[in-house]
Amino acid sequence: MKVNVWMEIRDTFAYPAVDPADDTQLQAKNRETLALAADIAVVSLLFKKRKQGPRSWILYSLLYDNVTQQSLEQAVERFASENPGDTAVMGAWHWEDGRQFGIQEDGSGVPLYPIPGALSAHMPDEGDPPVPNTTLRDVNLFMGQAHRVFA
Repeated sequence: MKVNVWMEIRDTFAYPAVDPADDTQLQAKNRETLALAADIAVVSLLFKKRKQGPRSWILYSLLYDNVTQQSLEQAVERFASENPGDTAVMGAWHWEDGRQFGIQEDGSGVPLYPIPGALSAHMPDEGDPPVPNTTLRDVNLFMGQAHRVFA
């Protein structure tokens, strides 16, 4: 199955080097995970940075393909454990129908990654002049992806 995960990454994260040959072991692992992200140069900039004291967080939209619940949990947990304090899952959705990952097709169950309140801080401003809008909504979808269900 395909699962879209919104991952928040802090500014202290070990981003890969410009040249992959210069990556540390951690940066090389992080490069693999970031390769799952929608166009980083564009999509991550559609969301607002979230500020927390002197730190800032950027939201990335990652697409995990051909995963099971167990393999997704392992991948997310590995990423978090290798980057302690620098990552947080903001939500996960089934590709085909947009329901939160963990919710069954009949609507029963609980999300594996409940949406935290901090996600609203990433929603882009609206209007001209820009006005803060914290309503959770689809900011960007992969081609063919169903609209995400935020409730």
